[in-house]
Amino acid sequence: MQSIAEQFPRRAFVTNGHEDWRTVVEGRVLATTPKFGGRVKVKRWTEDEGRWIPASTLRVVAEDERVLDCDGSCGGTGVFRGGGMILNGKHVGGTSGPCYRCSGNGKQTPKDRGRNRYYDNHVRRFAV
Repeated sequence: MQSIAEQFPRRAFVTNGHEDWRTVVEGRVLATTPKFGGRVKVKRWTEDEGRWIPASTLRVVAEDERVLDCDGSCGGTGVFRGGGMILNGKHVGGTSGPCYRCSGNGKQTPKDRGRNRYYDNHVRRFAV
Protein backbone atom coordinates (compact mmCIF):
# COMPACT_ATOMS: atom_id res chain seq x y z
CA MET A 1 0.00 0.00 0.00
CA GLN A 2 1.46 3.33 -1.08
CA SER A 3 1.41 6.34 1.19
CA ILE A 4 -0.60 9.41 0.24
CA ALA A 5 2.62 11.26 -0.69
CA GLU A 6 3.60 8.44 -3.10
CA GLN A 7 0.13 8.25 -4.66
CA PHE A 8 -0.06 12.02 -5.21
CA PRO A 9 3.41 13.46 -5.94
CA ARG A 10 3.80 17.21 -5.73
CA ARG A 11 2.95 19.17 -8.90
CA ALA A 12 1.00 16.17 -10.30
CA PHE A 13 -2.27 17.02 -12.05
CA VAL A 14 -5.32 15.51 -10.32
CA THR A 15 -9.04 15.37 -11.03
CA ASN A 16 -12.12 13.90 -9.42
CA GLY A 17 -13.58 12.95 -12.81
CA HIS A 18 -16.87 14.85 -12.48
CA GLU A 19 -18.32 16.19 -15.71
CA ASP A 20 -20.44 18.88 -14.05
CA TRP A 21 -18.53 22.17 -13.97
CA ARG A 22 -19.89 23.03 -10.50
CA THR A 23 -18.45 19.94 -8.79
CA VAL A 24 -15.34 19.23 -10.86
CA VAL A 25 -11.97 19.51 -9.11
CA GLU A 26 -8.90 19.78 -11.34
CA GLY A 27 -5.54 21.22 -10.45
CA ARG A 28 -1.99 20.68 -9.21
CA VAL A 29 -1.04 18.94 -5.95
CA LEU A 30 0.55 21.33 -3.46
CA ALA A 31 0.79 19.10 -0.38
CA THR A 32 -0.49 15.87 1.18
CA THR A 33 -1.30 14.77 4.72
CA PRO A 34 -2.27 11.38 6.18
CA LYS A 35 -4.62 13.11 8.66
CA PHE A 36 -8.37 12.57 8.42
CA GLY A 37 -8.01 9.50 6.21
CA GLY A 38 -5.63 11.18 3.76
CA ARG A 39 -6.13 14.59 2.22
CA VAL A 40 -4.55 16.40 -0.73
CA LYS A 41 -4.16 20.17 -1.07
CA VAL A 42 -5.11 21.05 -4.64
CA LYS A 43 -4.45 24.39 -6.35
CA ARG A 44 -7.21 25.03 -8.87
CA TRP A 45 -6.68 27.44 -11.76
CA THR A 46 -9.54 29.68 -10.65
CA GLU A 47 -8.44 30.03 -7.01
CA ASP A 48 -5.58 31.91 -5.38
CA GLU A 49 -5.18 29.41 -2.52
CA GLY A 50 -5.24 25.63 -2.56
CA ARG A 51 -7.89 23.66 -0.71
CA TRP A 52 -7.82 20.32 1.09
CA ILE A 53 -9.78 17.52 -0.60
CA PRO A 54 -10.17 13.87 0.52
CA ALA A 55 -7.67 11.70 -1.38
CA SER A 56 -10.26 8.96 -1.96
CA THR A 57 -12.13 11.21 -4.41
CA LEU A 58 -9.12 12.11 -6.59
CA ARG A 59 -7.01 10.42 -9.23
CA VAL A 60 -3.73 11.44 -10.85
CA VAL A 61 -3.96 12.24 -14.56
CA ALA A 62 -0.95 11.57 -16.79
CA GLU A 63 0.28 14.53 -18.83
CA ASP A 64 -0.47 12.71 -22.10
CA GLU A 65 -4.15 12.30 -21.13
CA ARG A 66 -4.60 16.06 -20.84
CA VAL A 67 -5.29 16.74 -24.50
CA LEU A 68 -7.32 19.78 -25.58
CA ASP A 69 -8.56 21.13 -28.89
CA CYS A 70 -6.14 23.41 -30.69
CA ASP A 71 -6.38 27.07 -29.67
CA GLY A 72 -4.87 28.29 -32.94
CA SER A 73 -6.52 29.38 -36.13
CA CYS A 74 -7.16 25.80 -37.30
CA GLY A 75 -10.14 25.43 -34.93
CA GLY A 76 -9.35 21.78 -34.20
CA THR A 77 -9.12 20.65 -37.84
CA GLY A 78 -5.31 20.60 -37.99
CA VAL A 79 -5.27 22.71 -41.17
CA PHE A 80 -4.12 26.34 -40.86
CA ARG A 81 -6.03 28.79 -42.98
CA GLY A 82 -4.61 32.31 -43.07
CA GLY A 83 -6.19 35.15 -44.96
CA GLY A 84 -8.83 34.52 -47.58
CA MET A 85 -12.37 33.53 -46.76
CA ILE A 86 -14.79 30.62 -46.76
CA LEU A 87 -16.91 30.71 -49.91
CA ASN A 88 -19.58 28.04 -50.43
CA GLY A 89 -17.91 25.86 -47.78
CA LYS A 90 -14.41 26.04 -49.31
CA HIS A 91 -11.38 28.11 -48.32
CA VAL A 92 -10.59 30.59 -51.08
CA GLY A 93 -7.48 32.76 -51.22
CA GLY A 94 -4.80 33.20 -48.56
CA THR A 95 -2.60 30.35 -47.40
CA SER A 96 -3.34 26.93 -45.97
CA GLY A 97 -1.23 24.12 -44.61
CA PRO A 98 -0.61 22.14 -41.41
CA CYS A 99 -1.23 24.06 -38.19
CA TYR A 100 2.04 24.64 -36.35
CA ARG A 101 0.39 25.09 -32.93
CA CYS A 102 -0.94 21.52 -32.86
CA SER A 103 1.41 19.91 -35.42
CA GLY A 104 -1.49 19.29 -37.78
CA ASN A 105 -3.50 16.87 -35.60
CA GLY A 106 -6.07 19.31 -34.18
CA LYS A 107 -5.27 18.53 -30.52
CA GLN A 108 -2.70 20.06 -28.16
CA THR A 109 -0.81 18.24 -25.43
CA PRO A 110 0.68 20.08 -22.44
CA LYS A 111 4.03 19.99 -24.24
CA ASP A 112 2.49 21.76 -27.26
CA ARG A 113 0.89 24.40 -25.04
CA GLY A 114 4.22 25.06 -23.29
CA ARG A 115 6.01 25.46 -26.62
CA ASN A 116 3.30 27.81 -27.89
CA ARG A 117 3.32 29.87 -24.69
CA TYR A 118 7.08 30.36 -24.99
CA TYR A 119 6.74 31.35 -28.65
CA ASP A 120 3.90 33.79 -27.91
CA ASN A 121 5.74 35.49 -25.05
CA HIS A 122 9.36 35.53 -26.24
CA VAL A 123 9.64 35.04 -30.01
CA ARG A 124 6.56 36.35 -31.73
CA ARG A 125 6.51 40.04 -32.64
CA PHE A 126 3.38 42.04 -33.21
CA ALA A 127 3.12 44.88 -35.71
CA VAL A 128 2.24 48.08 -33.89
